[in-house]
Amino acid sequence: MTIAGVVLAAGLSDRMESGLKQLLAFGDRTMVGHVVAIAEGTSLDPIVVVTGHRAKEVEFAVALQRARFARNPDYATGNLSSLRAGLAAVGEVDAAMILLADQPELDPDDIETLVTAWEEWRPFAVVATYQGIVGHPWVLSASAIASAEDLKGTKALWNWLTDTHADEVLEVDLARSRPGDVNTVGDYRAALRALDLGG
Repeated sequence: MTIAGVVLAAGLSDRMESGLKQLLAFGDRTMVGHVVAIAEGTSLDPIVVVTGHRAKEVEFAVALQRARFARNPDYATGNLSSLRAGLAAVGEVDAAMILLADQPELDPDDIETLVTAWEEWRPFAVVATYQGIVGHPWVLSASAIASAEDLKGTKALWNWLTDTHADEVLEVDLARSRPGDVNTVGDYRAALRALDLGG
């Protein structure tokens, strides 16, 4: 059973007032490095980190152990192009988990819970929920990966999973509050506090 990890880290970070959020400090790592380290501490394999905007800087800021980089030249068009780039880079797998580089509060145990759910039930996709609220990560089966190739739009995958394929998506509640996205300085400070890293 091959379940890959795809970390999306190619974005413009245009809502962060203090620079590129992927490069924000989290302890002795950057934010993207922190998320990649979480992924590398799980059973996900292979792991691909998708870069785009200021790719060289982002790649330099991550000390890879098992993961590898894949560049998305079309990053300015949105996350869907990065998703495609990452899925293409992992190659033929049974499923792939999609992780966001701006969610440093991810928990490796939660990742394993989602992996176990997919292995047990083999649904079209698995979506994490947090006290009933849908969020990330997601696990896409091989059939979902193949079906996603023709999607268009910035939120197309979300709508496709929750609307078009709602009956084929397994929701797994992780019984905690949803990890926040780091989009602003306030979000960054809140994430640091949540991880006991200052803020």
